[in-house]
Amino acid sequence: MFDKLKKKFSDIFSGNPHDTTEESNIVKNKSVNEDVKPEKTIKRDELENTIEETLLEADVSFDATEKIIRELKLNLGKLKRKVDYTTVESELKNVIRGIINNNNAGVIDILSVENKPFVILFLGINGTGKTTTIGKLAYYLKNHGKSVVLSASDTFRAGAIDQLAILAGNVGVEIIKHDFRSDPASVAFDAIDHARGKKDGLCPYRLSRKDADKQEPP
Repeated sequence: MFDKLKKKFSDIFSGNPHDTTEESNIVKNKSVNEDVKPEKTIKRDELENTIEETLLEADVSFDATEKIIRELKLNLGKLKRKVDYTTVESELKNVIRGIINNNNAGVIDILSVENKPFVILFLGINGTGKTTTIGKLAYYLKNHGKSVVLSASDTFRAGAIDQLAILAGNVGVEIIKHDFRSDPASVAFDAIDHARGKKDGLCPYRLSRKDADKQEPP
């Protein structure tokens, strides 16, 4: 997601905006050779719409996108001058950084809830790092006194069950698994049922995109 955003925003802020003279425009940075030419500008609302579309296309949630655009407009509106692309880019970074910093509650705090077990679903296409992330998270949670049960719910990819089982053994946590090509939902159900008997039950389970198209998470 972040690589896609970085590339798209790079294209936006290095693009060639069209000519216009409206007061709400954003001035494109001028090079040395452009000093004698009319300033090239882009409508501010047009750029904001482009940024909004880019965020949504990169799978940023609608609520987060709305908040980013709202705060970006607010920050730009406070400026008493025309702003250039560099200013917009800087303000956009500040807005996103501020949202992340204000929502960085620790994992342990998030998981300290009354309803047990706490279920974490890892969903995505092959090669996106689901298993690796599960291993790191399981290790972290175990070292913070949590009881972790892994669910090998990716039952269709060759080697997925064995890979997660080896990882669980290395980390030192339990794993619930069924046979290859078994029902993914039944694996998740059994893992959650098993985790209910734990004091601090946490159940991360891995589901491939192929499985998700066929099953509803329990």
